[in-house]
Amino acid sequence: MTKKKFLNELEKKLSVLDDSEIQDIMNEYSDIIDEKLKHGKTEKEAIEDFGSLDDLAKEILSAYKINPNYKEGHKDEFEASAKKLGEDFDEFIKKGAEKASKATKKVMEQVRENDQEFTIEFVFELLFKAIAALLLCVVATIPVTIIKELGESLLGMFVSPLSNILIFLFEFVLGILFLIFCGFIFVAMFKQYVTPNKKKETKKEVKKI
Repeated sequence: MTKKKFLNELEKKLSVLDDSEIQDIMNEYSDIIDEKLKHGKTEKEAIEDFGSLDDLAKEILSAYKINPNYKEGHKDEFEASAKKLGEDFDEFIKKGAEKASKATKKVMEQVRENDQEFTIEFVFELLFKAIAALLLCVVATIPVTIIKELGESLLGMFVSPLSNILIFLFEFVLGILFLIFCGFIFVAMFKQYVTPNKKKETKKEVKKI
């Protein structure tokens, strides 16, 4: 191992320390290696005199009253948390996909019951209506943003932390109203495809009679 690599590896293992402390340690060990080189040793021999790099790092951390296993435990805890977060996210995606699939099946069944054929024209019609609904929601963000800014300005006049609480509640309610508005837009756009055909229902009742 070269001097440069040794110092880089040691610096990584001591990253829990302050930058100034790490720099002092790096300078100290750099001087020690240089002194050994002056006495005829090679870089490899000078570095081997320090023994195991892991043991050296633990010894230095212990001198600074830091648990040598701090970083390892912290790393394991982080990895465990990251793994659990990934598993929870996967489960959320699976449940979401399952619910979306069931909802889509119900809509498809209702469309079929209304004698609507799945032609290319029908698919494009749905696509254009979806785009139109999204555009309306985007346009609606303009007045919502203006209302939000005005509300924050007015509520900001109150004394903190009351102002922060009021602003949070205001933004929360405004966000819910915006979602409801967007929901109404999509319902209005696609209501005709999922609403049972009244004429067809009337014919069925007549046949039963």
